[in-house]
Amino acid sequence: MTGQDPTLPILEIEDLSISYVTGQREIAAVKGFTARIMPAEVLGLTGGRACGKSTLALAVMQDLDANGRILRGSIRFRGRDLIGLSQDDLRELRGNDIAMICQGPAALLNPTMKVAQQLSEASINHHGASVAEARARALDAVADVNLPDPEGILNAYPHQLDLGQQLRVAIAMALMSGPGLLILDDPTATLDATVAAGVIDLVKARAQKSGTAILLMSRNPDLVRATCDRICVMRAGEMVDTGQTGDISGRAHQAQTQVQFRPTARPERGRSARPSTDQTVQSSPPGDVILKVETLSADQKVAENARSGTQKGSVKATEALSFELRASETLAIVGESGSGASALARVLMGLEAATDGQILLDDLNFENTPIAKRDVQTVSAIQMIFQNPFDTLNPSIHVGRQIIRTLEVFGHGNSAADRRHRMLELLNRVDLPDAVADLQPNQLNAAQAQRVSIARAISGRARILVAEEPVAALDPADQTAIIDLLIDIQRAENLALLFISQDLARVRQFSDQVMVLYLGHMVEAGSTDQAFAPPYHPYTEALLSTVPTADPHLNKRRIRLDGSAPSAINRPTGCPFQTRCRWKDQVPGRLCEKEVPPQKSLDMGHQIKCHLTDAQLARMEPVFHTDGRVDQWT
Repeated sequence: MTGQDPTLPILEIEDLSISYVTGQREIAAVKGFTARIMPAEVLGLTGGRACGKSTLALAVMQDLDANGRILRGSIRFRGRDLIGLSQDDLRELRGNDIAMICQGPAALLNPTMKVAQQLSEASINHHGASVAEARARALDAVADVNLPDPEGILNAYPHQLDLGQQLRVAIAMALMSGPGLLILDDPTATLDATVAAGVIDLVKARAQKSGTAILLMSRNPDLVRATCDRICVMRAGEMVDTGQTGDISGRAHQAQTQVQFRPTARPERGRSARPSTDQTVQSSPPGDVILKVETLSADQKVAENARSGTQKGSVKATEALSFELRASETLAIVGESGSGASALARVLMGLEAATDGQILLDDLNFENTPIAKRDVQTVSAIQMIFQNPFDTLNPSIHVGRQIIRTLEVFGHGNSAADRRHRMLELLNRVDLPDAVADLQPNQLNAAQAQRVSIARAISGRARILVAEEPVAALDPADQTAIIDLLIDIQRAENLALLFISQDLARVRQFSDQVMVLYLGHMVEAGSTDQAFAPPYHPYTEALLSTVPTADPHLNKRRIRLDGSAPSAINRPTGCPFQTRCRWKDQVPGRLCEKEVPPQKSLDMGHQIKCHLTDAQLARMEPVFHTDGRVDQWT
């Protein structure tokens, strides 16, 4: 902000304690928190569930719930204590001097107003601009956040934009008034990795340019340590560790810091990923092929969209996908929204039919057999674990009864007593006590509910688990525990695991094979080691560049993609990735824009769909390196 003394803090929080009154209880949410943020500095707050991050943000905005109260302490913005300010003074500060962007950007946008009107309001109401001046400023703001077709964006309603575009509009709105403080409450949690990386880079660049201080709150420790200058680690309302990012990442003297910043290490096959035990879990190497997918294509239904001019109908969701999955093997499918991974999962589960190709479970074709018409053995053999377990659990039925019902359907047990005994065994198998059987789903936390979902999925002695972002909504500690649990179950029972995720660090941790999808096309496939070392497909290269790292000894090439993936409704001609590819100018004759590239085999089963020659691919540099040497960042 113009005139801001760079030696004076933008925000100072001192000895702040906050509690919530619920019924006759008072719950401490924040306990004696102290921190400050300087101009152009990024301070990260990270911690698990209910650690107090969001309460701190609401306290700074002076927007706590009615049952929340500040017990003691101060919150000063540019030396002015915010506690006790009048509503008029707070209205003047909010949006102008202090702006906040939350996880759901759509919540910040009025669904009944076009983007132009929403961006223009601040200029008209707070700065006395004319309608024409306000629209010109709005157009500049949209262009500044790298949105394509700024005029089209201004004329759109929020629901006509994807999540990444909505967030960029919210950022443009927040930055238009040049705030001194920008609060980001996990704003990229629901975004694709490449889009999230571009958004964070954008916000940091704008903050450096204007001197805006940033308070970034996230459960993702990798994002925090890659983005922030300083970090505060919170647990149960208290700051348990704080310091410069490099110092925090390099030490682990606090238990919560260990949980938040524990590096993800890829375990050896046959060895559990759990760090807390010396016991090993033995399993055989990948066995016979269980599942075979050959040139599978599937369509996805679309609704009418006034902005894009599309009509109701269907679009191609997957394009001639082929792969094999073996017993005791993990195949990770990686790709952004619209990649076709979810469509593939729906076809495998019988929720949608294929339009071409075939799926074989052993020697049985079932690509066009809906789940209602599949026999019990086929249904029990392939089970799915969803991102949100609460969507799959009946809220009115006790947990134990839901598992017993699955056992009944799959024909397990000779009596009610047998099935109850088996149900308790399954709960114990996923590290839940017997008492959970008598609880309803709303009495569980997200990690417990996901464990219940896993217990139910393996109750019919599944042979294949399809896990779609199964830990994306969990805290880091819970994510690690659930992944470790899946590995233990897989290796003890020789299950095949199809793991759909955008989290490359997790994928690197435990997968055997990786398949990268883009707009329905398989653009790269191979072993995990092949996918994480050059030569890469240009899209894989860009995805790897989004993996955050704060290791001072580890260098990373920064590759940022412009915009989101094209809509499946309006697919680009030629190579599906050519609209965002930084390599396409090296291919002569504009071939990338004209023809879908062939699928080529490199070595040892490594496949890439790209027009780059083998010689060009061979010249690719590693994304991660240490002192000029390749580093596998494990």
